[in-house]
Amino acid sequence: MVSDLNTSQMQALMHSATIGHLGCYADGRVYVTPICFVYQEGRIFAHSGLGMKTEMMSENPEVCFEVEEVKDIANWQSVIAWGTYKPLQGEEADRALERLVNKLDSTLPQGVDDHPHDGPDGASTRHILSRSSRHGVVFSIEVTEMTGRSEKR
Repeated sequence: MVSDLNTSQMQALMHSATIGHLGCYADGRVYVTPICFVYQEGRIFAHSGLGMKTEMMSENPEVCFEVEEVKDIANWQSVIAWGTYKPLQGEEADRALERLVNKLDSTLPQGVDDHPHDGPDGASTRHILSRSSRHGVVFSIEVTEMTGRSEKR
């Protein structure tokens, strides 16, 4: 049976998920893409290289974000959040990037130094993100509304 998630259930899913789907709209086009994120204090923090999504969010900062946990077709939960994109700079960007790196590092298997997702030079996730933040954007989405559904059998 499909049911609504309460606030604490939605918060728990947002905190536990690592990958979500960001939806943005500009110039008559909708764009949805997966991103790694961390959710804290009612905000989604993420990093992106420069490109279509950052251009679209700069033009229209109102975005939609979706996360899900699917065990099987009859056992799942999802949250959709709406909010406002804000590029971060300076110390605020550094803190957000640190939050993201800490979460991503905790999801990697042991022996991260030789993990295939490390850079070609064996750089850690922390080093890769800090290096790439110079060529991209660290941003937040201030969540203004959330809804959640689930099905459990």
